[in-house]
Amino acid sequence: MAAEGASEREAIERARQGDARAFRRLVELHDRALVELAARLLGDADEAHDVRQQAWLRIWQALPRFDGRAGFRTWSWQVVVHLCRDRQRWRARRGDRATVAIEAARELAAPDATPDSALLAAERTAQVRAALASLPDDERECLVLRHYHDLAPAEIAAVVGRPRTTVQSCLARALTKLHQRLRPTQEERDGLQRSRSADRVGGA
Repeated sequence: MAAEGASEREAIERARQGDARAFRRLVELHDRALVELAARLLGDADEAHDVRQQAWLRIWQALPRFDGRAGFRTWSWQVVVHLCRDRQRWRARRGDRATVAIEAARELAAPDATPDSALLAAERTAQVRAALASLPDDERECLVLRHYHDLAPAEIAAVVGRPRTTVQSCLARALTKLHQRLRPTQEERDGLQRSRSADRVGGA
């Protein structure tokens, strides 16, 4: 781990001086996390890849001014978060803020499909994506960084540029809303129970 950290610091310093090979090393180390962060914030894989490309271009251009106080990961994630906010503002101006939630909901399996465990898992994944997409931008940012990328509240505060207390409040609100939206209704629970009972009878 220490050797890897030293290798990254060396790559950062060389990249700051214009070394393209060192910069490619930084891309190798951080690219997957950046595109996953963008995908979860935007809910759209194509847009996430666009943001990833824009982010690396900005990072390359700004590297000579990088002072290391925030840490490279935090700094690069700040770039992605700001680019995603720009995309979300653009969506809002177009009036299609709900598009991602609607598209995620459409991925739910057909109602006449066999209710096996894989199908239920796929449905749940789509429901989670739709619920995430429905959150306000600030709450989604905090929730994604905490629960998908395992950042502590202090790290999240550095990435999103807000006080730690604000981050903690955002997390609490986001979790409450997510639990409410993902809690199955009584009708859904009854339907699942009937499906399971039918499976047991059919397999008898």
